[in-house]
Amino acid sequence: MKTLKSIISVLLSVAVVFAAALSVGALTKYVRGDADGNGVVNAVDVTVLQRHIAGIDTPSFVKIAADVDGKGPSIVDVSRIQRYLVGLDNPYNIGKTFTYDEYELPVV
Repeated sequence: MKTLKSIISVLLSVAVVFAAALSVGALTKYVRGDADGNGVVNAVDVTVLQRHIAGIDTPSFVKIAADVDGKGPSIVDVSRIQRYLVGLDNPYNIGKTFTYDEYELPVV
């Protein structure tokens, strides 16, 4: 009986370790405002976001990074990135690195 409890305890411990490793692997880092995913916010990101909004194919588009205000990629995000690029206000922390859990449920 003691051996069975020990085996079950070890198996549960291993399962917990693997579950923790899987959840850590789901984290993705991105730079807010970096619509093309190259790690830098610049005028190219504005163009990529505008092309995406216009429905033009943009294979390098990174939706989570381009959505500056959390309301979905829009022309408002384009304006916010442009304001950041010319040194005006930056209330949405454009240019800063964030971690995103792709398995996290969105807040509705």
